[in-house]
Amino acid sequence: MTGSVIASPILEDAPARPVTTHPARPPARQSLSRERHDVTASRKKSAGVSRRLAAILAVTTLVQILATAACLSLTAIAPLVARDLGVDGHLVGYQVSLVYLSGIVASAYAGRSVRHFGAARVEAICLITFAGGLFAFATGSIAAIAFGAAIIGIGYGLQNPAASALLRSATPERARNLVFSVKQSGVPLGALIASLSFPALSEAIGWRPALIVAAVLILAAGTALFVSEPRAAGPGTEGPARGYGFVDGQRLLLRSPQLRSLAFLSLAYSVVQLSFSTFVVTALVEDGTWSLVAAGAAAGIMHGAGAVGRIGWGVVADRYGDGLRVLGLIGLMGSVLALAFAFALESGAGALTMSVLLAGVGVSWIGWNGVMLAEVARYSPPDAVGEMTGAVLMHTYAGVLIGPSGLALIAGLTDRFSIAFAACALFGILGAILARLARRAG
Repeated sequence: MTGSVIASPILEDAPARPVTTHPARPPARQSLSRERHDVTASRKKSAGVSRRLAAILAVTTLVQILATAACLSLTAIAPLVARDLGVDGHLVGYQVSLVYLSGIVASAYAGRSVRHFGAARVEAICLITFAGGLFAFATGSIAAIAFGAAIIGIGYGLQNPAASALLRSATPERARNLVFSVKQSGVPLGALIASLSFPALSEAIGWRPALIVAAVLILAAGTALFVSEPRAAGPGTEGPARGYGFVDGQRLLLRSPQLRSLAFLSLAYSVVQLSFSTFVVTALVEDGTWSLVAAGAAAGIMHGAGAVGRIGWGVVADRYGDGLRVLGLIGLMGSVLALAFAFALESGAGALTMSVLLAGVGVSWIGWNGVMLAEVARYSPPDAVGEMTGAVLMHTYAGVLIGPSGLALIAGLTDRFSIAFAACALFGILGAILARLARRAG
C-alpha cells in the first residue's frame, strides 16, 4: 500500500517491473506499439488496484464482523451466564457499555497507533484484543468479565480508524460510499453470527468452552495477519509516532464544518440506533404483548434490513455523489418511521404492520454508518484519515452510551416505550439539520 498507511506483501501495491528496452521502430509502428503498451499497462494497473481493494475490503469486513460478534457474545448467552454467575440477566448487558466506554478512549489515540504500527497491523492487534477479551469472559469472574470488556473496547475503538485509513488509500472516489458501506455491513452480520452461533455452541459444549473456541479462532486469524503484515515503513511511520493527539484531533474536527457536523450527526443517529437495537424486543413483549420468539424474529427483520440498507445507501450516495444529502434524507425518513412505530406500538398494530415498520427502521437507523464513515474519509486531510475517524467515533460512541440509558429513563418515567421511541424522531431531525449545514458550508 502506498503512503504512510501500510507497506505489506498482501495489501501493498505490486512492485514495478524493470523497464525492458527494445530496438528502435519506425515512427508509425512505434506510436501504435506505445498506444497498445499504454492500454495494456492501464488494464494491468486497474486489475491490480481491484485486487488490492478486494483484499483490503475482505480483511476489514472480517475484522468488523468479529468485532461485533465479540462485543455481543455475552449478551447472546446472557441467561446462561447470569444463571451460572448468580446475577440478574440484565446486568450482563452492562459489559456492552464498558466496551464502548473503552472504545471512546481508544479512538482518541487510534490515529497515532495507525501511524506507528501501520493500519493492517492495527487490524491484527484488534483481533488479538478480541480474543483476549473472550478468554477473560470465559473465566466466569465478574472482575475478569469487566476487564475483558475493556480489552475488547480497545480493539473496537481502533479497528474503524485503521480500516478507514486502509480503504481510503485504495478506494476510487466514485465507489467510496459503497465500499465503506459494504465494510460496515459487518456490524449486523456480526450481530447475526453472535445471536446464532454462541447460543447453539453453548448448548452443545457449555458457554465457557464456546467462548474459548471463538477466542482461539480469532486469535489464530489475528496472529496470521500480524505476522504477514510488517510494520509500515512509509513517511509518517518511521520513528516515534506522530500526528494528532486527542486535543489536536478534536480541535481540527471542530474547525471543519463538515467533520464537526458529521461528528454530532453520528452522535444523534447512534442514540436512536442503539435505542432501537437495545429495547425493541422488550418493548414488543411488555407493551405489545408479543411472545419472546416473535419479538426476536421482528428484531431479526430489523437487523437484516439494516445490512441491506447499509449497502443500498452506499450505492445511492455514490450514484448522486452527495453523501451528506443522503445522511439528511436518512434522518428525515428515520424520524417519520420512529413516530410511526411509536404510534403502532401504542395502538397495538398487527404483526405485519410492525414488521414492515421495523424493516424501515432497520434500513434507516441501522443503515447510515457506512455513508457517514465515507464522508469522514472524504473531508479528512489525506494524511490524517485515521485520526479524524477516531475523533468522530468518540462522538458516535458517546451516543451509544447515551441512547439506551436515555430511552430507559423516559420509558421509566412515562411507563411507555412508545413515548420514548417517539422522542427518537427529534434526533433524526437534528441530524438532517446538521447534514444541511454541512452541505451549505461545503
